[in-house]
Amino acid sequence: MEQQMTQLVEQMKARGFEVIELHTAEEAREYLLAHIAPDAGVGVGGSVSVRDTDVLSRLTQRGNPVYSAWGAKPELTASIYENARKADVYLSSANAITKDGRLVFIDGRCNRVGAIVDGPKEVFFVVSQSKV
Repeated sequence: MEQQMTQLVEQMKARGFEVIELHTAEEAREYLLAHIAPDAGVGVGGSVSVRDTDVLSRLTQRGNPVYSAWGAKPELTASIYENARKADVYLSSANAITKDGRLVFIDGRCNRVGAIVDGPKEVFFVVSQSKV
């Protein structure tokens, strides 16, 4: 598995991704907290992987505006998605990663893909080995 991950990282780098290998949700959380400015607005793309790091509550606690539709009233989701797309930073995962380093997304509303492609300048993907 380790060799497969090394090859995947190289494939992703060849596609222009900056890849940081972290091994636990805690490491991912601490990395994100260290690399997201304390005043940055943060959009989130409905990612269980991101939620599992507990970074969203930590960002909120330190004062970052966090735009996430998890648990929001349906009448508020459109404005949350718009704010997330306009945020300084966007956090997401992918539904899958192919062995040759392509990210795969399935997105019913296209809010996540829209934000990734035409949203914040800085996008972080939290992706586990189970997505390969």
